[in-house]
Amino acid sequence: MESDELEPGGHHFDQMEADAVCSQCHTVNDEGTLLCKACGNNLREQRAQRIAQAAGGEYITPRKNPAQLLTGLLVVFGILAIFYVVFNLQKFENMMLDSISSQVDPADQDLWEGTYANLYEEMLTDIEQNPTSTSVRRISLKSPLSETIYTGRYLIIPSGRSNTSDNVVGEAQLERQGDRVHFVYLSDEKFRIVNEARGFTDLEIDEESGELSNPRVLDTAELYTNGEYFFANGASAPRPAGGHKLFVTHSGTNTQLEFKAFRVNN
Repeated sequence: MESDELEPGGHHFDQMEADAVCSQCHTVNDEGTLLCKACGNNLREQRAQRIAQAAGGEYITPRKNPAQLLTGLLVVFGILAIFYVVFNLQKFENMMLDSISSQVDPADQDLWEGTYANLYEEMLTDIEQNPTSTSVRRISLKSPLSETIYTGRYLIIPSGRSNTSDNVVGEAQLERQGDRVHFVYLSDEKFRIVNEARGFTDLEIDEESGELSNPRVLDTAELYTNGEYFFANGASAPRPAGGHKLFVTHSGTNTQLEFKAFRVNN
């Protein structure tokens, strides 16, 4: 259990030395990973560069050790294999634009007054009027479920904190409609890291493994906090011990927030 305290109005989370979500390929890596397991991107340098750019400074890339140079050479060889994609870029761009336009309607992205506004309001009301009791929280956290159904009520705990009801900062309600999962998060009154969040993600099947890919949210979510709205990105990955890891960034900060989510065991 971490010794840092979570206090209203002054929240602090342990910072990782390296980002968990790769900005090059959006792969969710295990905690402490320095090189992206999918493309070899240096996650420590990615984090340092992101923070330096946000501060208006210039980031100087440190001298690479032999292992990093070898990784770089392997990446170069990999790049040679995608020249065919470059030569057919226009065709692929048209296909991607057609796909995006068919999946996300402009009205869908207005999360407060658009297509799904009523659904989000109903989910929010459900959390407000039917909060999970302390006893059910304890049961759900004591024996966390390993699942990827992405529906129902989830308890949210900051990464690094123990799985106890005292560390729950809020609850999220998820509703899956086909391949699309809608979600609403509401913070507990004593914790105001984010007052409310809402959005959706489209689930995809990995072509190689045939399994469900880890959900990613790319500009289809918004956070409301301290009277302001921010666009948000994020990713989720199952935890071996049960529950899910959550990684969240939003347009109001350059910090990557990390949480754990556990489905309520009714």
